[in-house]
Amino acid sequence: MAEEIKDALREARRTGKLLDLRSSDTVVPAEVLADLLTRPDDEQLRSRTLRLTGARITGPLDLEGAELVCSTELSACRFEEQVMLREATALTLRLLGCEVPAFQANHLTTHGNLELAKGFTIKGHMSLVGAHIGGQLNCSGAKLNNSGGYALLADGLVVDEGMFCRDGFIANGEVHLVAARIGTYLELDGATFNNPKGVAFYADGLKVEQSMFCRDGFTARGEVRLIGAQIGGNFSLLGARLEKPGGSALTADGLTVGRNILCRRPESPRMKGRPFTARGELRLAGAHVGGNLEMDGASLDNAERTALHAEGLIADHNVFLRSGFASRGTVNLRGARIDGALSLKGAKLSDPPGTALDLYGRKAAPLLLLPASPPDEIRLTHADVDVFADSPATRTTARYLQGFRYDTLDENPIVRVSERLEWIRGQSGNYSPEPYEQLIAVYHRAGREEDARRVAIAKQQDRRSQLNWLGKVWSYVLGGLVGHGYRTWLAGAWLMGFVLVGWFIFDFAHPKYLVTIKPLDQRPSFHAGAYALDLLLPFVNLGYQDTWIIHGRWVLVCVLLWHLVGWVLTSVVVATVAGMLKRR
Repeated sequence: MAEEIKDALREARRTGKLLDLRSSDTVVPAEVLADLLTRPDDEQLRSRTLRLTGARITGPLDLEGAELVCSTELSACRFEEQVMLREATALTLRLLGCEVPAFQANHLTTHGNLELAKGFTIKGHMSLVGAHIGGQLNCSGAKLNNSGGYALLADGLVVDEGMFCRDGFIANGEVHLVAARIGTYLELDGATFNNPKGVAFYADGLKVEQSMFCRDGFTARGEVRLIGAQIGGNFSLLGARLEKPGGSALTADGLTVGRNILCRRPESPRMKGRPFTARGELRLAGAHVGGNLEMDGASLDNAERTALHAEGLIADHNVFLRSGFASRGTVNLRGARIDGALSLKGAKLSDPPGTALDLYGRKAAPLLLLPASPPDEIRLTHADVDVFADSPATRTTARYLQGFRYDTLDENPIVRVSERLEWIRGQSGNYSPEPYEQLIAVYHRAGREEDARRVAIAKQQDRRSQLNWLGKVWSYVLGGLVGHGYRTWLAGAWLMGFVLVGWFIFDFAHPKYLVTIKPLDQRPSFHAGAYALDLLLPFVNLGYQDTWIIHGRWVLVCVLLWHLVGWVLTSVVVATVAGMLKRR
C-alpha cells in the first residue's frame, strides 16, 4: 500500500493532476511527502505542481532548511502533527482548508504565494518570523486557535505583494506583525481578532506600501497596536468594531498614513451602514495623516476617561467628527495641527463631569464647533484657528478661553454682542483680558466698530473685580464720563449738561447772591451759562469768576461743585487721550 501511494503521489507531481483521497482511508506518511517535495527524479519536474486533497498525513512534516522543488497545493488535508518549514525555500505553497496542529515557518522563503486559506485551521502556534513571501500571503477564511498565546507570530515578515486575512478570518490569541513589511495592500476585511485580556493585533513598526483595510465587520476584541506604523495609502476602518473596555482599543501613536484614516459609517450597501465603534481609548498621539481623519457617525465609548487621544496629531487636510459622531469620554486634540477644517457639526460629546473636548494649543483653519446638542465642558485654551463657527450650545460650555485665537467669526445669523460677552464671562478661572481683546480685534477686522467698542467697555467693567476700592471708583468715573475712553463724546455731553444746569442755578442766584465788584465799563454783561462754563474750564479764564463775588452758602457749594466737576472732566479727557495714543 505504501508503494502504491508513493507511485500515485509521484505521478500526480509529474502530471500536475489532482490526487483526490477523500473517498479512501489512505494514510500519507509525512516523510514520504517530504521526500517527494525535495527530491526530483527529473530536472524537468521543477516546474510541476503537486496537488493533493483529502489526505490524512501522519507524523511531522519536517522540511526545515529544505528546498521544495515543486509548487505544492494541499487541500482539505488533515495533519496529525506539526508542519515544519523553518528556513525552507519554496515556490508556491498552498494549504487550503487543511487542519494543522502547529505551523513553524520562521525565515521561510517563497518565490510565489503562500496561501493558508479557505478554512485552513490551526490548533496551536503559527510562526512566520522573518519569513519572505515573494508573492501574496493569503490567509482569508483561516482559523487560528491558540488562546492565551500567539495565534500568529510574524515579526519581521516581508511580503512582496499583498497580505489578505479576509472573509471570516479568525485569530484566537495574539497576532504579531511587528516591523513587518507588506509590498501592496494589507486587507483584514471581515476578520476577527480575539484576545480580550491583552493585545489582539500587535503591529508596531508595520510598513504597508499602499492601503490597510479593516472594514466590513472587522472586529478586534483586545488592543490593536500600530505604534510607529507606516501606511502609504488609506487606513480604512469603515464599519469596524474595536473592543478593549477600560483600556486602549487602538494604540497608534506616531502612526503615519499617506492618505486618509477612515473611521466613519460606510456608504457601501454591502457593509450595511454599520458605524465604526470603539469601546476603550483610541490613541493617535503624534500621528501624521496626509489626508483626512474622518470619523463621521462613529461611536466612541470610554466614559470618564479619554475616548480619542490625538494629542499632537498632524492632519494635512481635515478632521471630521460630524453627522452623529458620538463620544462618551474626552476627545483630546491638544497641540494638534490641522491644515484644513476641524468640523464637529452634528456631533454629540459627553464626559460628565469632565472635559468632553480639549483643544488646548490646537491649530487649524476653520473650527466648526456645531454639535447636535450641548456638550459637556470644552477647553479652547491657546487654540489657534482661522475661522471659528459656534452655536448657542457650545457657548454655554466652552471654557478656558485664555489664549484662544481666531481671525474670523463665521456667524449666520449674526450673534449679538451680549451673547458673546456671556460666553466670555462664563469661562472658568479669574478675569483675563485676552478673550475680550481677541473679540475686539475680530470685530475691528469685520468693520463692526460699535460692537468692538461695546466689548472694550465690557472688558473694563469686568476688570473691576481685580481692582482695589480706589481703582474701582476711578473705573466707575471713567465708565460714566467717557465710556472708558471708547465714548469720548460723553465728556462733551456731561459738560453741556452741567452748563445747562448751571445756567438755571446761577441765573436764579444773580444778582442777589452773585454781586459784581467791577464798574459796568470794566466787566462783561452777566450770562449764567457763560459763568457756569467758566467754572467748568480750569485752564481757561472767561473773566466771569473774577467779576462776581459769591454771597450765600448754597451758591458757594454749587460753585465748588462746578469747579470739581471741571477738574474731573479735564482729568478724564486727558487720561482718555493718553490711552488712545498708547493704543495706537
